[in-house]
Amino acid sequence: MPTVPAYSPRWLWQIYRFFERLPVPYWLLSLIVVAALGVSKHLIAWDLGLVPRGRINAYLGAGGVYLVAVPFVWQLLNYHAVNAFAELRGKVDKQQLSVSLPQFLSLPAVPALLLALVGALVGYSEFKRSAAAFEPLSAEVLPAVGAAEWSVTYLILALVALRVVVQVGLIRKILNGLDLDVFNPSPIYTLSRYCAAYTATVLFAFHGLILLSLPTYYLSPSGLVFILALSAGALLTFIAPLTAINARLGRAKEALLCHIGEDQRRINDRLHHAVSAGSLGSLAELRIAVGVLKEQREVLERLPTWPWLGQTVRGVAPPLLVPVVVYLTQRLLSLILGL
Repeated sequence: MPTVPAYSPRWLWQIYRFFERLPVPYWLLSLIVVAALGVSKHLIAWDLGLVPRGRINAYLGAGGVYLVAVPFVWQLLNYHAVNAFAELRGKVDKQQLSVSLPQFLSLPAVPALLLALVGALVGYSEFKRSAAAFEPLSAEVLPAVGAAEWSVTYLILALVALRVVVQVGLIRKILNGLDLDVFNPSPIYTLSRYCAAYTATVLFAFHGLILLSLPTYYLSPSGLVFILALSAGALLTFIAPLTAINARLGRAKEALLCHIGEDQRRINDRLHHAVSAGSLGSLAELRIAVGVLKEQREVLERLPTWPWLGQTVRGVAPPLLVPVVVYLTQRLLSLILGL
């Protein structure tokens, strides 16, 4: 895994740094935590008679995943940023990068702390309000763990939302400092791939976690609000940072086309003058110049100013369509089973 430099808020970086320094790898620690919580919850539920002894319950088995998977989503987003900056440094001069990697990863310390606390409180409130309605076992088997799972989830989501707002501005600042060229949009594609990876990671992670542990919540009214808000925020992450660059590249492309048009006008004037003067010896050279300018115009007209490659867009589409697929599948199964 790439090394993540220190960033703000420092308390958040130090928490992840602590787990990175443990002698046990995070994936193994996660398996231990999930297994321990799953076994403990099942033993309690069996003893209380809430679940027939020996039967495995999806919520009890998968609920602990939130405590380890959701925090890892944040670190995975950090890894995406580190990789994007490493790729960007290989394509542009260091002097052109107006934002450093630690700055790109950082959040304003006080707003981040306040938003994290608000997110945790909203998660706890949502757990008390909604969780028991969709999964009664959540209120009867280690409810403190369930509350912690929801609080951690909403805390990370709040920080992810704040990072989207901050990084939209930082990406635009990076682009403003780059000497962009319509003939070499590679730095733009690097940033658009980062935005796509950010979006897909958030959407796939939370779609998967909810469907795994609380499928009934997924298409409930409150679940739909959550999913729609998550999808809208993720889509904003993909689109907002690079929308201005389309107009900027479009203007650069138009300026080049105008320049070619001026050259074509001058060549045509010389061509007509040569024909009028009977200077047929220069017609061959002028004909070559006309052909070259025509080819340049055709090449330039085909150059895209869209900051996203087709494969990048295709990588974001599947997670955005997950709610639609789930809804249609549910409707189809209801029709088939007569539910």
